[in-house]
Amino acid sequence: MGHYEDIYWEIMEQVKEKGIEKEFQAQLDKMKFQQKHKYKEVRDKWSYAYDKVLKNLDNGRKFN
Repeated sequence: MGHYEDIYWEIMEQVKEKGIEKEFQAQLDKMKFQQKHKYKEVRDKWSYAYDKVLKNLDNGRKFN
């Protein structure tokens, strides 16, 4: 596997392990309409979404 595939695999494994699939997908969906994410590569979007979900969960925030 190449480096890019490793990133996707690692993020999905962590998302599944932590049971945050719903929150992760909600963050990705939210980012679709945000201008600052418009030209980011998929791997960068996934990394950002994963980090954002973890940060929000650590701060006790809930997702809609």
